[in-house]
Amino acid sequence: MKGQNTKQQPDNASSVALSRMDALVKRRDEINERVADIENEYGVIFSKRHQLQTAVFNLQDRLRGMPENEKHYAEARRELSAELEQLRLDFTLNEEHHKKLEEEIKQLQTIELPACMVAVCAEDVHEHFQRITLAKTEVDSIRTAIDAQHHVVAEAKATIPGVVDRQHERHNIMADIALGKETEDALKNLDAEIYKDQKAIAAAEKNATPKIENALNTVSGLARKLAAAQEFLNTLKSKSAEIARRYYVGEIEKAAVQYVNHALQLKVLYTRLAGLDIVIKKYDAAGIVNNLSAPISIPTFRTPQFEGLADPHIRAQSLFHADQILGEKLYKAAEVEESKFDAILKGYAC
Repeated sequence: MKGQNTKQQPDNASSVALSRMDALVKRRDEINERVADIENEYGVIFSKRHQLQTAVFNLQDRLRGMPENEKHYAEARRELSAELEQLRLDFTLNEEHHKKLEEEIKQLQTIELPACMVAVCAEDVHEHFQRITLAKTEVDSIRTAIDAQHHVVAEAKATIPGVVDRQHERHNIMADIALGKETEDALKNLDAEIYKDQKAIAAAEKNATPKIENALNTVSGLARKLAAAQEFLNTLKSKSAEIARRYYVGEIEKAAVQYVNHALQLKVLYTRLAGLDIVIKKYDAAGIVNNLSAPISIPTFRTPQFEGLADPHIRAQSLFHADQILGEKLYKAAEVEESKFDAILKGYAC
C-alpha cells in the first residue's frame, strides 16, 4: 500500500481478530457441510417413513383377516403382532431421528451460523493487506535471490572454454602427410594444442563445478521456500473477498442501527405532527398538512436490525408508512396533544 512502511509488523489485536475470523470461516464451512448432510439424510428418513407406513398397513390388513379366537391362527397372529410392534418401534425411532435432525439444523442455521458472521474493522482490513504486501515482498525477494544464483551459474559456465572440434583439421594433416605435403611434426604439434585445450577445459570445469553445484543446490532450497511463500501469499489473497464482505457487514450494521434510530424518531415526530394537524384545524381550518406531498414511507432492509419492525398491515416492507397513522392512531395522537394543553391549563388554574 502506498505511503506505508511495509516492514512494519501487523498489530497484535488485528492479528487475533483475523485469526478468529479464520476459525469462524472454518466453522461456517463445517456448518454448511453438516446442513447439506442433514438435508441428504432427510431423503433417507422420508423414504424409510413411507416403507414403514406401507409395511404397517399391510400387516394390519393381514391381522384383520385372521380370526382372533381360532387356535389355528394363534401362532401366526403372535408372529405378525410382534413384527407389527417392531415396525411401529422402527417408525417411532425414525420419527425421533427426524425430530433430532430438525432441532440440529435449526440450531445450526439460526444460532451457530449467524454467530460465524463477525464483522472486521478498518484496522483488520489494513492489517490483512499489510500482510499481503509483506508476503509479496518475501516472494519477490526469493525470486531475486534465485535469479542471482542463476547468474552465478551462468558466470561460472562462461569461464569454461568451449570445446573446439579439430578432428577435421587433424584428418586433413594426416592426409597431407600421406601425400608428402606435411611431416609427422605437424600432427604432433596439433595434438599438443588439442591436449592443451582439453587440459584448460578440464581445469576450468574443475574450478567452476563447485560454484555451479553450490548455486544449483541453493536454487533448489530457494525454490522450495518460494513455493511455500507463494502458497502463503495465495492463501492471504483468497481471504480478501471474505475480509471485504465482513468489513461491509460491519458498516451495514452500524448504518442500520443509526437508520432505525432515526426512523423511529421520525415516526414519533410524524405522528405528533399529524395529531397536531387535527388539533390546529379547530383554530385554523387549513391545518399544516401539505396535500401535494407524497405520503412518507421508510423502507426496511434485510438485516437483523430491522427484524420485527415492518408493519404487517402495509404491503410494502416499511419500517414506517404514513398509512399507519390513520383513524384511531391519528385521533389518539391528537388527544395526547390536547391533554398536554389541558395539563398546562390545570397548572395555571392552581
